[in-house]
Amino acid sequence: MKKSVHILLGIPADTEFGRGVIQGIIRFAATTNWILGTTGPDGNLTDDLDTSHWSVEDRGGIIALVESPKQAAAVKALRLPCVSISSALGDDDDMPYVACDEKIIGSLGASHFLERQMRHFGFVGLPNRIDSENRRIGFTDRLAVDGITKVGFHEAPDKFDPASFKKLGEWIESLSKPVGIFAMSDSLGRSIVDACRAFSIKVPGAVAVLGCGNDPVICGLASPSLSSVALPAERVGFDAADTLAAIMSHKKPLERHRLVPVSSVIPRESTDNVSVRDPDVANALRFILAHAGEWIGVRELLLSLPVQRRSLERKFRKVLGRSPLEEIRRVRVDLAKQLLSNTDLPMPIVARRSGFSEAKQLSQVFRALVGMTPTSYRANFRLPERVPSDGNGAGMEESR
Repeated sequence: MKKSVHILLGIPADTEFGRGVIQGIIRFAATTNWILGTTGPDGNLTDDLDTSHWSVEDRGGIIALVESPKQAAAVKALRLPCVSISSALGDDDDMPYVACDEKIIGSLGASHFLERQMRHFGFVGLPNRIDSENRRIGFTDRLAVDGITKVGFHEAPDKFDPASFKKLGEWIESLSKPVGIFAMSDSLGRSIVDACRAFSIKVPGAVAVLGCGNDPVICGLASPSLSSVALPAERVGFDAADTLAAIMSHKKPLERHRLVPVSSVIPRESTDNVSVRDPDVANALRFILAHAGEWIGVRELLLSLPVQRRSLERKFRKVLGRSPLEEIRRVRVDLAKQLLSNTDLPMPIVARRSGFSEAKQLSQVFRALVGMTPTSYRANFRLPERVPSDGNGAGMEESR
């Protein structure tokens, strides 16, 4: 039986992302000799991390959310192998990290607004954060593909006071409407929704708001509820543990800076709008977004609208550059992506829940639009299975 080693987790457990990362680490550790410990009840990093009660041979490594030079210095002072789950310090820092691909996150946010035909955009980020800057770059780069180069930017403080909250509201008020605003995080997204209410700006009518992290508590407390980019937290945790294991065994990790792909946006009320001037197309898009997971076709769409099929087809081509059927299929594939990346549902159920009659139809349409099969797509986001070892599981303790 291998001797156990201590792994310290400096990961906040009060967020959906943090809890998901910890779950991924637990899954990896279940077949190792690791004993997992936390930096305290909340998992946050402090300047006085203490592992002195660990024996020298028991000292393993650290997986932590490192977002500032001060936190990095505290971790490095322990002189243990460490892997961060954030790219906030960028590639210049010598600490290995496994993090979500921030530019893909930004691109997903832009695509979400473009699908709703928004033409004015804003981004709210955090100061001195490489991850925030990369999300902004991904956002603006995707918009530039569609010829959109004017994007408003607002730098928010780590915590709002009355003056900074007023400044946020005034910035929102200054933007051309209707506008889609992408926030660096769900908490920032909720602050944007609150600022709109304080300034009597309608959400989502005048301002559509998208957060990031898909924390159900924060998104649910926002009124209207907040749409958000879902993050593959368990995958980040699993891959971070895999990277740390390689370093601890003196093997070269596959990548010192590993980016995990992000796949889906979870739509809620804050982006439940369609910025299209033609009322028939706008109503059709709303119907499709609301019912794409059901077995609907162009016939059912037309029954909900006072317009002839030929007229609607012509309007769709003029406004969107695609037919109503192509739009239904596109939205259905987006639903399938969410189910494939976030659940273990068998393919026939994924097909039915995303509006396809059977798995074969899902596979054909998915391959045509995405360029790969649903099975291949899922493999990019789901955790690999680990082969049980000698039964040494991982316990949890708190490091004081």
